[in-house]
Amino acid sequence: MKQKGLIETLSFWTNKALLFPAIKIFSFTDDHQKYLLTSGRCPSCSETISGTPFLKPKIAVYTKNGKKISLIRSNVFNTEYFECLKCSFQWNMCANKIKTTLVQDKLKFKITETDRSEEAIGEERRIIDNAKSSASCVRKFLVSQEWSQAYSIEHNHLKKASAKAGLGQANIANIALATENSLQKKYVISNESKTIYSEEIEIEVPAFKKLVVVIQWKRIWQYGIILLQNEHEDLQIPYKVVVGITFDQLQYDAES
Repeated sequence: MKQKGLIETLSFWTNKALLFPAIKIFSFTDDHQKYLLTSGRCPSCSETISGTPFLKPKIAVYTKNGKKISLIRSNVFNTEYFECLKCSFQWNMCANKIKTTLVQDKLKFKITETDRSEEAIGEERRIIDNAKSSASCVRKFLVSQEWSQAYSIEHNHLKKASAKAGLGQANIANIALATENSLQKKYVISNESKTIYSEEIEIEVPAFKKLVVVIQWKRIWQYGIILLQNEHEDLQIPYKVVVGITFDQLQYDAES
């Protein structure tokens, strides 16, 4: 029954005698006119996307709230825009409607930090030789390490959650970009900036001793959740970001 209804719908809209008055009455956009006048081809990539008796439609239909509905249920009263599932191009149905705002613009972003962890990234060793002196001594030296704010967002989780919420492929890509922007803004992340962490260390070396000082560098990962909220869905996207570096300091006798 659904396949039959789809064929009847396509036959109706491709009937030019009825199509041109409909375009004038409902003020279809140029893109939607092109879609209708080419018997269901994408206005951008020109692929046939409305389906045939033997092929499923390759088009997504959305209401003004961004909810996906079937092509058969689509009409001028409930449809806001379409999306080609081949090239992700989107277009509005009617020109007299307010231009569709992408779904990510309707989302509210809230970032909540959860746990932290440390990851070893290398070590350096220094030898302080006081083996020939009968008096203890204090040595000072500077340790430094360059680091950058790497981050990771679980985009696969975002894709699954967005698909479950009925969002289109183009919206998923736009939401992923907006999610990255929100994270970069919170942690002031720049792809080109690097920071050098430096600290002065003071070591007391006993008389007649040679010490080995080991600096074990670690970067600090901050974990959290990016909460995306709109009128209908809450999406939780895990992330992690480097927020700093630290080190452990070890020392032992060189002769031991």
